[in-house]
Amino acid sequence: MTEQKYITPKPGMIVPLPDGNGNLPVEGKVVALNSYWYQRQSDGDVTIEDVPVPGNAQPEAPMNAPMFADAQPETSKTKGN
Repeated sequence: MTEQKYITPKPGMIVPLPDGNGNLPVEGKVVALNSYWYQRQSDGDVTIEDVPVPGNAQPEAPMNAPMFADAQPETSKTKGN
């Protein structure tokens, strides 16, 4: 499997896609990493980054996880019974 990376053109650069189907969008694109992109990076035309995680980059906490790091679960002493 080919490694996927998020590639963006440097400001002011127009970078053709290797398949001839237009240019790399200004906002960047997830592409299969190959020697073409390594050469563009070496030439200073693009930046290569890990593929961004869609939505919130932080994993969601489980439903029963405390909202705050210092929160303690309720016990019979703290419930006031």
